[in-house]
Amino acid sequence: MPANSSTLTYEQKRTTRNEMEDVEMAQPAEKDGEAERQAGGSGNDGALWADFTEMEESKRLLEDKNLELAEELDRSAAEVETMRKKVEEAEKLVEKLKKAMVKEKAVSGGLKGSIGHLEKKLAKAQGDRKAADGRLGEFERWIELFRKEEKEECGCQKGKAHYVEALGGECHDPKSLALSTLARNEKIASEDVNLMKCEEDFRKKLGKSERLEALRKFAGICPTWASKIMRNDWTEEELEWREAAESLKKEVMYRNQPQKAIIQEKYILVGQRMGLKSKAVFEVRTATISTWKQKFGWEKVEKAVVLVEWTKDDKQLKALVNLVEEIAKEVWELVVVPARMECGYDEVGGVTETWQKVRKTALNVEVVDPMTPVGPKKMPLILCDLKPGSLEKMMEYLACAIPGHSLVDRLRADVEDSEPKIKKHRAN
Repeated sequence: MPANSSTLTYEQKRTTRNEMEDVEMAQPAEKDGEAERQAGGSGNDGALWADFTEMEESKRLLEDKNLELAEELDRSAAEVETMRKKVEEAEKLVEKLKKAMVKEKAVSGGLKGSIGHLEKKLAKAQGDRKAADGRLGEFERWIELFRKEEKEECGCQKGKAHYVEALGGECHDPKSLALSTLARNEKIASEDVNLMKCEEDFRKKLGKSERLEALRKFAGICPTWASKIMRNDWTEEELEWREAAESLKKEVMYRNQPQKAIIQEKYILVGQRMGLKSKAVFEVRTATISTWKQKFGWEKVEKAVVLVEWTKDDKQLKALVNLVEEIAKEVWELVVVPARMECGYDEVGGVTETWQKVRKTALNVEVVDPMTPVGPKKMPLILCDLKPGSLEKMMEYLACAIPGHSLVDRLRADVEDSEPKIKKHRAN
């Protein structure tokens, strides 16, 4: 066996030991066979030679095995050396990481110190800002005092200050003017007005009427006070002035609200996409359907007919229902007439039920049944062809839907008035 056989594994050692014991047991057997050959003669020579050959083969196998074990041992030693080098490299890397961590801690400590220094600077800057704000407020107060001395109470640019002549002299703001008005109402002597303005009990007598009159006069000459009134820019201490300003604002808005167009007809037709020209016909656009009613004065209207499309579209249907309910509040009688079928024929009944519910909230509303048979062929009203642009066709359609209604007679009069003009035009 090789000299380094002490490093063999346990299994390798046991295999080698067993093989050697087999050889040792084979040697006495060889001797016994030799004695038998001598005793038995040459008849046993062939058997002995076979045993010898087998033993030689076993010996050769053992030598090969020992060589393999030696090679395996060499490879194991090489692997151990490689692992040792890797461990050394890992130890060096760990050492580098430790040094880097120490350096990082030092840098972190420096950053913490820098942050603390910056925080101190920030606190100092905030203190300086606060002090600057205090000085700015003081400057603003000085400016305000200067403007008062220069008679710029209204806040307009220098040289454009506004004032009102009143009892006691010029008034450069509504508050002073209101006190002058109060002094006039209280019949205070002119030489005592400025003194009474500073008296607390007298100032408490100031009422809404004096404030309102003062605001009205200054709003007429001073853009600054006009803007303050319309923006409602008042402090909590000026609550009474805010109330007077709100009253003045409401008064101005009411006086300048858009004028409504008064409808001069007693019987009118309201609808969408009709394309008709008549003083009794009013067309509603879909975009303005929610605010259309508020544009007109309805004092002279007695009866209204609303031409609606029979649709299942929830948004459009709701807008039309709201329009009908709003108009119903302004007239004595309102009739809903179905015009065009924008739904399936099997859905007509459902739309009709929706319109019938309007009668629960508006008792003066009547809804024409779209399935009412009309004409010589007695076909449903909703299936009748209604083309826009013809006043005569519209009159005939309404005559079938609401026979005897006053609006039909009104439209017939327009049709008759327009016929001579058409014939004259054709003759020319």
